[in-house]
Amino acid sequence: MDRSTLIVKRSGIVNRQLVKEGIRGTTFVAENSLLPFTLARFYIIYDVSDFNIERGGHAHKRNEQALFVLKGSCEIMLDDGEGRQTVRLTDTEPGIRLGSGLWHTMSSFSKDCILAVAASENYDRGDYITDYNEFLEYARSIQ
Repeated sequence: MDRSTLIVKRSGIVNRQLVKEGIRGTTFVAENSLLPFTLARFYIIYDVSDFNIERGGHAHKRNEQALFVLKGSCEIMLDDGEGRQTVRLTDTEPGIRLGSGLWHTMSSFSKDCILAVAASENYDRGDYITDYNEFLEYARSIQ
């Protein structure tokens, strides 16, 4: 993925640090100095058993996220209310920043996909926008 390929607002590239240790393996590092926000929560999505499964399907009012594929690949659809694009994220590429107010879905998971997510906020159900029309109204209000 080329850095210039992300065109939706409130998105971006997030570099990651990999420490390759030969036969001992590779260490993925996520530190606050590497993230575009202060880390509050970290979680991993894996064992998505069906290529047709879609995750996400929402936006956040405050929460920002950085998505990193540690193994395999998946597609990330980003929608800022004006423009939309889908990018394929693999384990050889940097991560993607999902700013607040950005609708997103994750899909087309390879069977071995491991997706790591760093978040700026702890889980708060009230931060989610799950209705797309409500999201469009919200996105217009923050333009």
